[in-house]
Amino acid sequence: MATYLRELYIGDALIIKVSPDRETLICALNTAPADTNTLDFHQRKPYRMKGDVLHLPMHGGKTRAVHTVSKNEILLALLQHGRLTTMS
Repeated sequence: MATYLRELYIGDALIIKVSPDRETLICALNTAPADTNTLDFHQRKPYRMKGDVLHLPMHGGKTRAVHTVSKNEILLALLQHGRLTTMS
């Protein structure tokens, strides 16, 4: 998990990590527990959000560029308070 967070340029200060039984890793955003909002991440400077561009295949072998949210934003949303995401 630490490697993936580094690959996405998500700093250690943004994540709280807990291992209650030394076998389970629980990660959450380092925000107030009542903060469950994920719609304003692009406005939060520490998250350094920027969109991604996907090239989707079209008929005839062409591709179409589609602007979408970044992997960072998806992961941060999964780690926001009020959600529980299990990864194996």
